[in-house]
Amino acid sequence: MQYSKFFDEIFTSQVVATEAALAKYLPYLSAHRDGKILEFPEAEKLFLGIFDGLLQMPYQKGSEDKTIGVAVVPIRGLLTNSGSWYDPGTAEIADTLFDLYSDDAVKAIVLDFNSQGGTTQSVIPMELAISKRNKPIISAINPTCYSAPNYIACLTDKIFAVHRMAEIGSIGVMAMWQVDKKDPWGNDIKRIEIYPPESDWKNRPAREAEAGKPKLFQDEILSPWAIHFQNTIKANRKKIDLTVEGILNGRTFYAYDAVTNGLIDGIKPMDEILQYAFDYNNRKKFETL
Repeated sequence: MQYSKFFDEIFTSQVVATEAALAKYLPYLSAHRDGKILEFPEAEKLFLGIFDGLLQMPYQKGSEDKTIGVAVVPIRGLLTNSGSWYDPGTAEIADTLFDLYSDDAVKAIVLDFNSQGGTTQSVIPMELAISKRNKPIISAINPTCYSAPNYIACLTDKIFAVHRMAEIGSIGVMAMWQVDKKDPWGNDIKRIEIYPPESDWKNRPAREAEAGKPKLFQDEILSPWAIHFQNTIKANRKKIDLTVEGILNGRTFYAYDAVTNGLIDGIKPMDEILQYAFDYNNRKKFETL
């Protein structure tokens, strides 16, 4: 199937997202579960811009007419490693970052965020790519950066919101799966699972959760990722105010509060963020948070 990788990732990975992030995908997820033939929207292309200190224009890899400036990389929709019919995957975006690192005409990069989450698998290629950067990367919250995008943004050199009502946070992990079973014709499926004593831990967290006992699933599957997420935020946002209730436990904030509690570095309109990134490159070394 054309989007089998996307569906495999959604159904097997923990989700680092808000419920709103999943909303536009739910009809396709339901249809896929029920074995129906799907018609997908036309896939969008990953569009990059380059800001030369005055104007933003399309970026073309390998162009002979080089515009020296800041590359703007959009981070949109529900983030998945493999991508979907709506948006490119983070593996593709990470590859794009490596291309930008090797382009001497690109002096800095702005990640332009409007996303309310993604899968845990989606953050891995971006984490690797950002760790290998050879030029500044600035995050612009334009206007949402919840959960998985928040994880990615905290790895960059600075985080700014485009206005005071931009939104960030939702640090945490959840899981979802469909427990009612139907065949492609809509008939109920009676499922019987039998495990030998030598394999009594196989699928045990999920089996207990379906039986109304979620603690093992929480402890074995969700908490390790939640703790890793929290530790990543704390390691990269040195000024975060850990006394704020819920700041590492899924609470969301408008930008004006996120500045105060240390989740972001400031509030600037997009043109000023681009100018900041353009000027940032002129400094002798990257600033530390």
